[in-house]
Amino acid sequence: MKPGRATLRRALTELDLRKADRLRTISGILGATIDGEKRVTVNGRPGFVYVRLRDNLSEIIAAYNGVVALVYDLPVLVARDENDMTRYRVIGRDIGRYQSWGLTNYVAPHANQHQFGDNTNGGGDIVWVYGRQMMPLMGQPSGSAGSGDIFINPYPYWYMNKWHFSGNTGTASLLTHKPTGTYARMVLVLLDLPTGNYQLVDGVANMPSS
Repeated sequence: MKPGRATLRRALTELDLRKADRLRTISGILGATIDGEKRVTVNGRPGFVYVRLRDNLSEIIAAYNGVVALVYDLPVLVARDENDMTRYRVIGRDIGRYQSWGLTNYVAPHANQHQFGDNTNGGGDIVWVYGRQMMPLMGQPSGSAGSGDIFINPYPYWYMNKWHFSGNTGTASLLTHKPTGTYARMVLVLLDLPTGNYQLVDGVANMPSS
């Protein structure tokens, strides 16, 4: 065999050993009926779900799932775990079976890890797209009919070398600041840092443009 051909063969053999094998996927449906109850998760096995392989009620397996929502009858694809060939894992939704499934948002079980929550919720891999992150102490209508006050979302802030927590409360009513007639007024809601109290500062009442 010529040296060049032998070198090429060795290179191709090494590449074949290094490349990942294509997973053999099996279609299935999420969930199973156990003792007359529709279940998705497997009791006593965190992260595992029931999958009916090929929609067969007599061919039910437990597969590890960290990618799809826990929705009963959701079409999924499963494959052998390359690290442990004795078990299956869910690799995604089977959107080829029902095109409409691909247009619907199903939140994965680990979604909480990406959410910016309050003191009790939220995860360690936060997606920085939430209003409280981009608009600290954001004000919004209180939600109580006729109250006229503004609810301030909670947020921590740094002042005088100390952390302070503010918000999660309402302001005084803005109804007393409303001008008469067809006039309008801008009202500034501000946080007094030394006291931590909210104040309302009136602007000039102007005739609205027609």
